[in-house]
Amino acid sequence: MNFKSIMKSKWWSLRMPAKYDKTIFFSMLFLCMFGTIMILSVNAKDAVSDSFAVYKTLIKQVVFFMGGYVAMVFITRFFSLTLAKKYSFALVVLVLILCTACLFLPNEYGIRAWIPINIGPFSLTIQPSEFLKLALIIYIGSYLGSLSSKINYSRNDVLLAPMVLLGTSAFIILKQDDFGAIMIIAVIVGIMCILTTHPVLKDFRNFIRTCIVICAFFSWLFMFSPLGVKLLTFFAGEEAYQVQRFAIAQNPFTDYLDTGWQVVSSLVAFHKGGWKGVGLGNSSYKYGYVPTALTDSILPIIVEELGIGGFLVIAVAYFLILWTLFRYAWKIQTVSARMILVGIATYFFLHFVLNIGGITGLIPITGVPLLFISYGGSSTLNAMLSLGVAQAIIVRFNRKEIV
Repeated sequence: MNFKSIMKSKWWSLRMPAKYDKTIFFSMLFLCMFGTIMILSVNAKDAVSDSFAVYKTLIKQVVFFMGGYVAMVFITRFFSLTLAKKYSFALVVLVLILCTACLFLPNEYGIRAWIPINIGPFSLTIQPSEFLKLALIIYIGSYLGSLSSKINYSRNDVLLAPMVLLGTSAFIILKQDDFGAIMIIAVIVGIMCILTTHPVLKDFRNFIRTCIVICAFFSWLFMFSPLGVKLLTFFAGEEAYQVQRFAIAQNPFTDYLDTGWQVVSSLVAFHKGGWKGVGLGNSSYKYGYVPTALTDSILPIIVEELGIGGFLVIAVAYFLILWTLFRYAWKIQTVSARMILVGIATYFFLHFVLNIGGITGLIPITGVPLLFISYGGSSTLNAMLSLGVAQAIIVRFNRKEIV
């Protein structure tokens, strides 16, 4: 779609185009509304020291959601695989430049991944690494799809461009110390490469499968075996926060007053909430007992106030989104479209699993937010953009434009 056709179309309309998937759309809206209510509930504790704290948080969250919604509708209307193949590489490079800029900015929460923006009385931060996930999904999906016309290319020619880009991305994100982001990116790209059927990539797919088996073994070793923690301590030092996180994942009660405090407090909040919860707004653990309760650790407050039933409602909404994305990926025959849908579905699944696993102590804490529920503009905007890309593919499939 060129510029003239965009200007002739009703680009200003906030309505989703015909043939969009309503299951994904309304599940997303429900999660957004649910998340806003819980964010306001958690933020009510700050009203004691700042009477306008709740209003500021509400305004910011509404701006996040409205901006994300407008972006989602725009992407749904105008995203195409043709545009993705033309500009996805440039998009990844642009986001990588922003990620590099973060390295020269102040450290926050142990990582250098944010760009601060001050608008009058409001201060916002942008996390470019969140948008890198979607940019790489679009690029890798488009690249894998374009290989269908390159049967005679050698494996090295096929893999050179994506490997250089992925290596650069990994280096920059690791320099930010954001291991959660690089873990998500690595798994997404690995799954997308495994599922492609190009004959040139047969050996590469086998290599990726071997890497997954090796990573799974070492993950088990470090998370459930004292030997793993000893090895990490030997190479990284006892004070390294990665070592502490693996040790806490094995048994948070060994240092429950310090490094294990977040996990232990979260587990107590789960226990206190039970099945029914103590009631909306009645959480006591949001008053400083659960660190980062507004962002990464909002789930324990949800369970404390609304019980396990509240969590199950969230889980059903996520399941509907994932199930619908994978269902369309199974139907669509276009390789690029299928790979992009698989990448987006994997992105949502990993955020859900890593957030819950870290909070419950099943895996080391990664600082991964619960999409649409946790407070944060970058994760919310990127999640909506991702669903906009998915809806664009679904709309064109339902209109018989993708076969």
